[in-house]
This record gives sequence, C-alpha cells and structure tokens, in this order.
Amino acid sequence: MASSSVANLPRLTSGLSSVSATPREAMAPWGEAGLTGLIQLAAAYQRDPVHAFAWVRRRYGPTAFFARPRNDVRMIRPMIVTTDPPLLRKLLTDPRFRNSSLTLSGPRDSAHRRLRHSIFRMHGEEHRRNRRLLTPAMQRKSVEGLHQAMVDVVRGVLAPYRPGETRDLAADMKGIARQIAAASLFGLTDLSESEALGHRVEDWLSDSFKLQARLLPYNLPGSAYRAMLHKAVQLERVGLELIERRRHDGAAGSDLLSHLVRRQQDSGDLTEAELLGHIHILFLAAHETTSHALSWTLLLLGQHPEIFAQASEAVHAQLSGAAPSPADLGKLDVLERIIDESLRLFPIVPFGARIASEDLEIAGRPIARKTRVLIPFVTAHHDPEIFPEPQRFNPDRWLTSDPPPYTYLPFSAGLHMCIGVPFAKQSMMITLAMLLKRASYQLPDPIRVDRHTTITMSPKQGIPATIQAPDQTPRRVHLTGSANDLFGLT
Repeated sequence: MASSSVANLPRLTSGLSSVSATPREAMAPWGEAGLTGLIQLAAAYQRDPVHAFAWVRRRYGPTAFFARPRNDVRMIRPMIVTTDPPLLRKLLTDPRFRNSSLTLSGPRDSAHRRLRHSIFRMHGEEHRRNRRLLTPAMQRKSVEGLHQAMVDVVRGVLAPYRPGETRDLAADMKGIARQIAAASLFGLTDLSESEALGHRVEDWLSDSFKLQARLLPYNLPGSAYRAMLHKAVQLERVGLELIERRRHDGAAGSDLLSHLVRRQQDSGDLTEAELLGHIHILFLAAHETTSHALSWTLLLLGQHPEIFAQASEAVHAQLSGAAPSPADLGKLDVLERIIDESLRLFPIVPFGARIASEDLEIAGRPIARKTRVLIPFVTAHHDPEIFPEPQRFNPDRWLTSDPPPYTYLPFSAGLHMCIGVPFAKQSMMITLAMLLKRASYQLPDPIRVDRHTTITMSPKQGIPATIQAPDQTPRRVHLTGSANDLFGLT
C-alpha cells in the first residue's frame, strides 16, 4: 500500500478540513489578520502557496482581512483572502473588482506590458468588447470543428508508444496540448515552430515569478528583470510576424488568429495591441492548463487501478476505432467525471486575484481602493462540507453531487470565467480516450511528484511511466512528494 494515506497528511488535512465554508445566504464573519498575519502569510507563501492558504482558512476562517488600516493610516495595501461563496459571488460578478495578475507588470510602454494586456487583464467596456470578439471562436460549435485536427495531433504523439518503453507522460501531454493550441489558435502545423513558440512563451512568463526579478524589479544590466523584458521584446516580434503571415494569407483559416485578423480588417474594432496581447496569453492558457490537467489526471488514474480499469473498459466498449467521433465523446461520461474530479483535486489555476478599482462597500464593510483579493480555488475545492472525503479521488461523486455556486471553480466564474472551457474539455476527452484505447502504463515504484506552482500548478518532476499493453491495469505504487498533499488513498 502506498504511503499517501490521509493519515499521513496532517498539515493540509487540518488546514483544509477544520474550518467549514458551507454556502450561506449571509457572508461568513471576517477574520482580522493585520500586518503580523500578512507577514506570516508572505513567509508561508514563499515556502508553499497551497499550505499557506490552508493555514489562512484554519487560522482566520473562510475570509481573512490582512493589514487593516488603523487610525486611517495605511501602512500597507489591504488584502483579503476568501473562499466564502456569498462573498465570491459578489467579488466575481462586480465589475469594480478587476481581474488582477500575479505576474510582474513591467515598465510602461514596454513589450512586457503590452503582451500582458489581454482579455485576462481588461475590464469594463474594453473587456466586454473583446470577450464578444473572442467568444464565437471558442464556443462548442466552433470547437467541434477542430475535432479532427485534435485527433490527428494526439495520434501523432501516441504513435511511438510501445510496451516496455519509458515515457514522460507529462511531457507527452504538453506536446499534445501545445500542438493542439498552435494549430487551433494560430494555424501552425509545423511541430518545431509550435514547440519553439511554446518554450518562448513559458520561459518569458516564468521569469515573472523568479525571486530575483521580484526582489529587484529594475532594468539593470545583468538582472533577471532585464532578461524578462528582453524575452518579451523577442516574443513580441514573433507575434507580429504571425499576424503579418495571416494577413498575407488573407486570414482564410479557421484558427483563432485568422478569425481575429479578419475581424480587425472588416470592422476595425480590435486594435493591434489587443490582437498582440490576446494571441500569446491565450496560447499559454490553452496549452498550459490542458497539459497540466491531463498530467494530474494520468497520475491519479495510475494510482487508482479500479478507476483506470473502469475508464479503459468504457473506452474499449464505446470506440470501434482508435479515435472517438464527436458522438462518442458524449457517451464517455466516465471520462468527463474523471476530468471533473481531477480538476477538483488539482485545479490548474489554484489561485485567482481581484483588485478593487475604487473605494466601495461590501455588506457594510468599507473596502479601500486597490485592496487586493486572493481567491484560493484549491482550498475551496477541499471543503469537506461541500465535498465529503475531500482528498479522495472519487469521480463517481459527480453522479449525485451538484456543488452550490462558487464552490467548484476550475475555470473561475463570473465576469472573467474562462472562455475556453469547451476547447479544454474536448481536447482532454479526446486525448484520454485515445491514450486508454492504445495503451496502459505503469508508474515507477517508488515515484516522487511535487507540485510546482506559479500561475498554474504542474507536476515538477514530470510523470515517468512504462508503457504497457492496453489490457493491463496499472499497479498502485509508493508515491512521495507534495502532490500527496492534495489527495489520499483509502
């Protein structure tokens, strides 16, 4: 038996389970954390963000108010951390709380700042207008038109799979997600070009979370901050080249970039800066989130042989060929439950952030302008009052479970809910179905997997596995590392 039982997880279990966040009509009381609490949170966050937010809920309840101004003197910007559903409803649907990025902003009029200015950073009328422009290309009907392209990508990545071969499943899932995103968003079919673009985007954004860049955010020679800004300049050039190629080709493709270029040419309601900002961030969002979700799902299936067998049996019974048709996907509800449960345990974007754009009031409480609100989705997803046995990987809970609003937030909610849900779900369903149809896999014993958290949460060491014949069921192994914190074996 693996050592990842719930009994071996005292820190996170106590943090996530001891304070109930049952949905209420009225908001939960706010815990007053003050400056001391903020310092403690900052230190804990540097060690492990997941444990830090678990500590906040254990210590202060569903909502904590940090660095409250005393005697009207603001020594530091106030901050709220909350998983309280009634408060989340207000925060996520009120346009006065703007979406806030945890990345470094960069100097004014810099390539870095221009690249960050996408739909995720917009607000008000600009956000509504751009969301209207982007949504048609991401709706279910449009995404279904990408079905065959997704199948072709998955088939190509899985083609080399042979029993006895060792693969890094996380790397393979990243390859699948990157190629699907490159083809669907940019019309790129050249594997080397899509890989190069993916590495550039990931490398640029990861620099924004480096401690050196955060401690010294100045454009000084040899600094990590300058390196980040230089990568943004290079990435901007790549984006401009892609846009020009689409214009030269008449923007005749079905990819998102062609759609946006046509829209810009026909109506002029999309600026060059908006177009440039969208393409990089949407590419990152499309492949980072999908690849990490698939990686965590495969880790969970590899550690739960009975659920793996159930999924494999359903796939083999439903699929007559190697790939699912659009109609097949609708019948593989077991895969959808598996994905939903994986996203509950390992939400790919574990934390969200909002910032008050003006002085306002919530339920009689004054909220100062620029108050930052942090929303730890991962903490909400482990609430035992909403999800009994919260660390148990139990896809069948979704046969009867109907979580109240603002308690299950794998794609956020409200004004800035992810527009790419149909895209992500379809690509994940196709990938899982085709992988289970072609092969099984066995995790090494022992295996260590740690969480790596920036904007997204990924398996730090990858997911190494030995490929097996599709009729073999994986054996549970001894799993160590911080991935153990978020699920237990019973």
